[in-house]
Amino acid sequence: MSETVAEGGVARKARREKRVGKTASNLVIGIWLVLLYVATISISILMLSSYQIQSRIQYVNISDTRLSIWRLIELSNVYSVEKNILENRLRVLQQMQDRLDGIVARRIQLDREYTQIFDPYYQDIRAFKTSVETSYEDFSFVPLEKHHLSVKILYDDVAQQLDGYSLSDEHKNTLKDLELRHKRGDDVFRNLGGTKRNEAETRAEVDAYRFALKAISDQIRAGVYGTISSTQPFDQLDESEKSLLQDAVSEFSSLKNILWKLPYNLAIMPAEVLVLFLVLAMGVLGSTIFITQLYFRREKYQCKYDEHLNAAFFFSRPWFGAITALSIYVLAKAGVLFLTDPSTQSGSATLSPFFISFIAIISGLFSEQAIQSIKAAADKWFKNQDPDADRWGVGLSSALGEKQRDAVQFAEASGVPLPTVESWISEQKPVPPKMQDILSVWLETPGRRLFTDIPPAKPAKDDA
Repeated sequence: MSETVAEGGVARKARREKRVGKTASNLVIGIWLVLLYVATISISILMLSSYQIQSRIQYVNISDTRLSIWRLIELSNVYSVEKNILENRLRVLQQMQDRLDGIVARRIQLDREYTQIFDPYYQDIRAFKTSVETSYEDFSFVPLEKHHLSVKILYDDVAQQLDGYSLSDEHKNTLKDLELRHKRGDDVFRNLGGTKRNEAETRAEVDAYRFALKAISDQIRAGVYGTISSTQPFDQLDESEKSLLQDAVSEFSSLKNILWKLPYNLAIMPAEVLVLFLVLAMGVLGSTIFITQLYFRREKYQCKYDEHLNAAFFFSRPWFGAITALSIYVLAKAGVLFLTDPSTQSGSATLSPFFISFIAIISGLFSEQAIQSIKAAADKWFKNQDPDADRWGVGLSSALGEKQRDAVQFAEASGVPLPTVESWISEQKPVPPKMQDILSVWLETPGRRLFTDIPPAKPAKDDA
């Protein structure tokens, strides 16, 4: 009985430990999925938008010439430099204006202070003159020719006319008080005069600086259009082309203000490198979709997988999807997987970013099926390759027309008789392996576009 109880306790403990382990695993996987969502969505948006902008810019035609991303960088840099120069000069102008405002404020303060001194002083001077003239019948002041606003002139006029004249003690004390007051007022008056001269000089300096900035200010305020209009070789473009170019430069320059210039740095990457990053990001996105579905239905799909669906599986699956997406993209570009018309593919062709993203997402989402497709394509390709077999020159005629060459030139260069070369071109005879390589190099065209293992169809009897 005790043994049965002990065995039951061990079983319960084992089940409890299993539940705890499963809960911890689910928590770790859940945190990983959340981090993966944030990173994958952010990177996918950045890659897709950057590649889309770069692809669209390549189709902007200016004077029948496609606009390159490097020309946009040059224009954007010119615009940024001129804009920074203007901003620096405007800051200097603002500093000068602030200094002028400070001087004006000081002048207003001194003017108000001097007015408070002068007005009562003027009244006291007039009262003193009246008192003196009333007290001394034999004396009268000669009036000033015009009204003066200087306390010094008012005092000096009174003091000079009373020089040597005998005054009473009361009048002497009053004159002494007026002397002290005029000295204090004269100090304020001199400061006010110096401040007014400084204000006039500074105002003239600000106006001259502002006038010098007018040309570049108008150009920059006109936006990129002003820069383009005055920059060689764009000054001869018509208005529609300048407007188109302005929109492209403005949009491209705005990328510098987003996420620490990350979209801008992505957009100026070589297109081939950017595409590869886009493929990897979308491969991870596809795998993220797959493992999210699998996470919530793990028990249902466990029987379909040989490995245990633990944390290690969920951590490694996104990178497996990225590698698979890259492999599928390489095969598609090589023409092994005919996702598009192989005849239209070329090294310079620009694929739609959404098509590339679609390939990468489904490759990450269905990585196992993608691996099987790669294996099937590899088996078929290796099975059909025989480097020592004669092959038919199915593309020789069109390649000679494209390269503007003829059979006579090749016969003279290679030493092969002209009738033999013409029989290769007309597909009357297959081309030997050595001549296949020579023709491919001479025509600067991949051999897979020139030769095939499939012989030409024999004409029907009615045709004959």
